[in-house]
Amino acid sequence: MALNMSRAMLQAEFDYDHSNADHVFEHRTNSGLSFNNRENPAIKVHKPFTVTVQTGNNLGKVRWLQDNATQLIPDPHATEHLISTTCGQLKSDITLWKLSIVQDEYGKFNSQVNSLCTVESPADVTDVVAVTDEVFAVTTSQGSLSLYKCPRNEDDTFNRIEHTSTKHLHNLRSGSFECPCPARAVATNFSSLVSVGEDGSIHQSTATTNENVRSLDHADPLSIYCVDFVSRSEILTGNGGGQLKRWDLREPENKPVQILNPNFAMNNIYGVISLAVHPSQKHLVIAGYQSGCMDLYDLRGGSRCDPIANLASNEGSLSELYFHQINPDHFFSCSSSGQVCQWYPGHGSFNMQDGLMYTPDVNIEFLKRGLIFKQLNTSLFPVNSMNVSKHDRLISGGDSGVLFCTEISAQ
Repeated sequence: MALNMSRAMLQAEFDYDHSNADHVFEHRTNSGLSFNNRENPAIKVHKPFTVTVQTGNNLGKVRWLQDNATQLIPDPHATEHLISTTCGQLKSDITLWKLSIVQDEYGKFNSQVNSLCTVESPADVTDVVAVTDEVFAVTTSQGSLSLYKCPRNEDDTFNRIEHTSTKHLHNLRSGSFECPCPARAVATNFSSLVSVGEDGSIHQSTATTNENVRSLDHADPLSIYCVDFVSRSEILTGNGGGQLKRWDLREPENKPVQILNPNFAMNNIYGVISLAVHPSQKHLVIAGYQSGCMDLYDLRGGSRCDPIANLASNEGSLSELYFHQINPDHFFSCSSSGQVCQWYPGHGSFNMQDGLMYTPDVNIEFLKRGLIFKQLNTSLFPVNSMNVSKHDRLISGGDSGVLFCTEISAQ
């Protein structure tokens, strides 16, 4: 029996603080948002920002490029770059953006998001993953995996995107007939790329040259919608039947080493469309379903195991999930209902009932104190994608065409 945190336990908290309304006001423009300090202008204090940019197109995926900074403490003044893609068309635009924080002569901080360049993908982009601070990989509706590079200029800036390679990997076969099918997701461990698709196939490629290393053709009888690495040689996939499967890429056979069953009472007819692997406890995984539910799994449960907790949600289908990389007691979700949420432990204690599949060595605070959330952004349109940077900035985008960026707190 799994732990069911009902909607009654989930307390929504909203970011707007009326007590601070007299200290900060916002000016939204297409190039960014400026914060103005109504207090002593000589006091140079960075304040959390929110930037919205109307792109004019449905946004399919948004991703930060990797940051090579080694410090663990987020830098509120760091300049970062991100990638966005459009969706809902036969082709996609891939755009490189720059987020910068500048201080003017009066000590006021201004945050800006500016478009640097755009290239066209020959097919609809279905997923994006950043490999380095310059290289990212995309999958498309035509079953391809492509590498792109943003080469640095002599002054360490970016202003262009170069396509470096494309491999057509995912196909549906019927007798002698073969046609391309969508590749749905891609993941990286920074030396390898793994793509999955609606053909149920898994393809491993090198992250530098996109050369195919291994193919598990039609490894899953159902379409695979998400994938992530749980170790350097093991991946986890989620399929249209609600199952998670763990694969060891070193094994010669095209069979999973572990199958994780969904909470059949809530998710048995819904597919897994998003995954989040705990950054320090890789055996802990949250799966997001089309039903809006989330299951927490412990991969140490054997060859076939059930979720140790069911985290009920009042959202639509969960497009993407992310653990905070420094404080993984916090995680984030975006959904087709238009919500971007931050989830974190409550302030009380949670009395677990007898017989629950919970083990004391699962070190996650919200299993002990309950789980609450706050909405970081709400849209009337589905939010298709989000990403969190090491500098505690969250970006999201969806069918509204608005690129949303805000600073978060995970204390």
